[in-house]
Amino acid sequence: MVGGTEQNALLVVIRTPKSASTSLAKIVAKAFPRGRQFFLPNTLDLDGQLSSLQRLRHARHALHVNYRHHRLLRTKDVFASIDRTASPGDIVTGGHIDLETCRQNLTRKFKAIALVRDPIDRSLSEYAYARAGFIRKSALEKYDAGRTAQIAGRFSYEGYLDFLLEHRALYGDIACRYLGLAGIENVAAHFAEHIFHFGTVDNLVAFAHTLGRKTGQDIAVEHLNRTSATVRQIPTRAEQSKLKQLYAGDFALHEWCRKHEPAVATQSVRPPTPRVAVPA
Repeated sequence: MVGGTEQNALLVVIRTPKSASTSLAKIVAKAFPRGRQFFLPNTLDLDGQLSSLQRLRHARHALHVNYRHHRLLRTKDVFASIDRTASPGDIVTGGHIDLETCRQNLTRKFKAIALVRDPIDRSLSEYAYARAGFIRKSALEKYDAGRTAQIAGRFSYEGYLDFLLEHRALYGDIACRYLGLAGIENVAAHFAEHIFHFGTVDNLVAFAHTLGRKTGQDIAVEHLNRTSATVRQIPTRAEQSKLKQLYAGDFALHEWCRKHEPAVATQSVRPPTPRVAVPA
């Protein structure tokens, strides 16, 4: 178990793109069956920092999600509503949610649950998913697509990495960005303060089992959704070099998580309360 034992925290699902985020959300819902779910839109608008059109796309997405789930227009108002109405053990989920945005907008104490994926596997999956989706779009939809999807659809994998490297401040170390680790060197201290449970996609069954032990639930892992491969699964040397430049922090984070996963599995678990609460 990561963190202390005070039980007054909300539960935030950190959904890093192409890191089994759909499976993660399902596992957390099974682990906290009494918890209400509060949906947020994607919280990071990286493409939007490149153009006004991309910012408009993100604003449209946020407006749609906020109104559909909360009958509210602004994400800041959704956060305020969660602060007022959520109870300990309730789940904040939805789109791809990052820890730092939640920290800046939630006054309530919360703990996060997250999965970390091997950076090469995550990048290959991201490229394949974006490229396949872009190719299926109509001409008008392609014009309205996200910038990274446009690049993936029009260029090779190496060309896609070149684009990301040109904008490394935006797209580099994406897993660290979602987990609020930008500029933070002490991963152990950060996780102890902010993370309730973590694991790697490589070890998804163990992640689900140990989370279930903490909450008193028997969690069966469904088939892991995988993007059909449209790119070779072993990057070239040139691509590997670019991946190491782009995701140096993510490689270190993944290695740290793999190393410390056994510690998660061997911790003792307290019996659940009638309404499953989250250790602070």
